[in-house]
Amino acid sequence: YRLSHDNKASSGPVLTLMTAIAKGESTLTAEQVTKVVDAAMDNPYRGANHRAMILSNYGLYQAQVLHSVGNAIPLMLTAGELNPKDVLIQINLATLALAANRPDIAAEHLGNAVLLDTERGQHRRELATLAKQLHEQTSAPPTHPQ
Repeated sequence: YRLSHDNKASSGPVLTLMTAIAKGESTLTAEQVTKVVDAAMDNPYRGANHRAMILSNYGLYQAQVLHSVGNAIPLMLTAGELNPKDVLIQINLATLALAANRPDIAAEHLGNAVLLDTERGQHRRELATLAKQLHEQTSAPPTHPQ
């Protein structure tokens, strides 16, 4: 109840829990994780950036712990809509899209990440690696079922 209704509760513990969940460092079941996410997202006192971080971590949990990239991408897309200036969300979206063989989505979000990272350049190497993977994926000959 408190997670979904309290306007004074700090967002720190929720985000710490979501980070641990995304890394597979939690003993919560998938059903319990969903309940935590739903309660946190239902809190009307949380802003767009907070919601984006929750959805981003939930998307990473779906991909890395539950091995469901298909479930992760829509969550990450929503996180990206909520906080389009978060370079890590854009990088994670590009990474997941490449894993799902969706170069169209990967190219868009890789481009966003490059633009967002231009000033600081903190993610230059990771972005170069993603660009190489995208190039390889888009220049590979099409496979035809036999």
